[in-house]
Amino acid sequence: MTRKSFCLLLLVCFSVPNFLPIQLTGQEEAKKEEKKVKKKKKKKEKKPLDPMMAAMIEMNKLGPEHKELKKAVGTWDVDCTFHIPGQPPVKTKAIAKVRSVMGGRYIQENFNCKFMGMPYQGMGSVGYDKLKKKYVATWQDNFSTGIFIQHGTADAKTKVITYLGQKLQPGLKDPVKTRMVLTPIDDNKHTFVAYNTYPQGEVKVMELIYNRRIKAPKEKKSKDKAPKKKESKKKESKKKAEK
Repeated sequence: MTRKSFCLLLLVCFSVPNFLPIQLTGQEEAKKEEKKVKKKKKKKEKKPLDPMMAAMIEMNKLGPEHKELKKAVGTWDVDCTFHIPGQPPVKTKAIAKVRSVMGGRYIQENFNCKFMGMPYQGMGSVGYDKLKKKYVATWQDNFSTGIFIQHGTADAKTKVITYLGQKLQPGLKDPVKTRMVLTPIDDNKHTFVAYNTYPQGEVKVMELIYNRRIKAPKEKKSKDKAPKKKESKKKESKKKAEK
């Protein structure tokens, strides 16, 4: 064996083992990249949502009706007039506090006043049901043990909401039909009038006038007061020096 052939043999023997790990690592990296590409393709190729699931997601979105409801959030001074058959109207004042709940899906009202010398507490909630395409209102208070439910529709032009429902009333066998009308005057005032239908006809039973309580702006401290104090201090120091 010549010296050249022996050198070539040594070169091959020592280079092949060093080259194999590099080749193997290169293959592994290529496989990893292929897996990444496949994962990205799977993410892009999302399966279409089930029709029921898609409908649920759509129903979960808030609409313009919910934005209108949020306008009622705040504190309100309420002038109340209650009409009792055979008696003069009973007038009183109330405070209503309205807040938005569950991400703006509903508004909740806490209502407090005195009715004929007794403390009255009421709590209501209002939402817009996109499936029913109606406003849904509930009311409960400390004068009963029931929950009153009504469904309302809004006039597109006037934005007046008319709620219809029925309730059981002590002393009457049949449920009493109810109609309640919410009339917005502006963003800071609205009225709420309630009617009951008895065998003799429809009767107004309640009228509420809501006026938003607007916080008075804080008075700024006048800058003239500070110099006066300084002047008075100077005068006092002069008097002491003269003495």
